[in-house]
Amino acid sequence: MIKVCPFIGLNGEIWDDKEDKVVKIFISHGRRVNFIQFLYIKNGFFVLSNKHGGDGGLRFDTIKLDYPSEFITWIRGYYVEFHPTVIQPANYVTSITFGTNKATYGPFGTHESSDTEFDFQFGTDGAFGGFHGTTHIHYLESIGVYIKPITCSTTVENREANNSDVS
Repeated sequence: MIKVCPFIGLNGEIWDDKEDKVVKIFISHGRRVNFIQFLYIKNGFFVLSNKHGGDGGLRFDTIKLDYPSEFITWIRGYYVEFHPTVIQPANYVTSITFGTNKATYGPFGTHESSDTEFDFQFGTDGAFGGFHGTTHIHYLESIGVYIKPITCSTTVENREANNSDVS
C-alpha cells in the first residue's frame, strides 16, 4: 500500500491502522479533535483500534457506516500549528470531515480561517487501505491514509468487463 503522509506531526506518538473495512468511527471534539477511534472488520471479527489522541472534548460522535455497501472515499479537514514554546512546537487537527460513496459526515471540531486545510481524495474503486497519523497526549496531531495501488490486471479486467457490457 501507499502511505499518503499527513501534514507533519512534530512531537506526537505515531499510530498505524492498516485496515480498510471500517464499520464505525468514534470522534471526540470541541475546538479541536481530541481523539479518533475506528471499529473494523478483520477476518470476520469486529476489531476496535486504539484510541488516537487524549481525553476531553465537548462532544462525542459516532459515524456508523452501512458496511459493506458504504465505504470511505475521502477525508478533509484543518489543522493549526501551535507554538507553546519555541523548543516544542506542535500541530493539532481542528476539524475533520469524512466522505463515503453514500454520504458526508461532519465536520467534527471547528476551524478558523487561519487554519491549514488538508484533503485526501481516493475515489470509489476500493483504493482506501486504512489510516495513520500522530497523536499528542491530549489531541489528534495529524492523520493520513493508506491507498491500495490499482494493478494493471485489475485495470484490464475492469476495461474488459465494461466493454462486454456495451456489446
